Amino acid sequence: MWRRTALIHSMEGLRGEPTVKPPFPAESGYNGKPTNVNNVETFAAIPAIILKGAKWFSSIGTEKSKGTKVFALAGKINNVGLIEVPMGTTLREVIFEIGEVSEMVKIQGNSDWWSIRRVSF
Repeated sequence: MWRRTALIHSMEGLRGEPTVKPPFPAESGYNGKPTNVNNVETFAAIPAIILKGAKWFSSIGTEKSKGTKVFALAGKINNVGLIEVPMGTTLREVIFEIGEVSEMVKIQGNSDWWSIRRVSF
């Protein structure tokens, strides 16, 4: 939630720092107008949901997390590229089964990174 406000501030020419108090973007966001901030994965799912239906989409993933997640696999791994997996797919599956990694790996997300070893799974 707070990253959204940082993005809005940056777009307004302000320092991109998050705001953790109301008003929230849906009430007063970009230039003081109601603003909806979504990520590209959300928008990318829309055509498939329209074509195949909400029931189809909700059949993918877990009970609480519907749909898919996109990962970029890069570095010293056997299978590099973008992958899209059902929500609920473990990092172990992404890294070792799809990426075919056998060494230490660095995982990056929106704001955090950490290193893991195969033996830690």
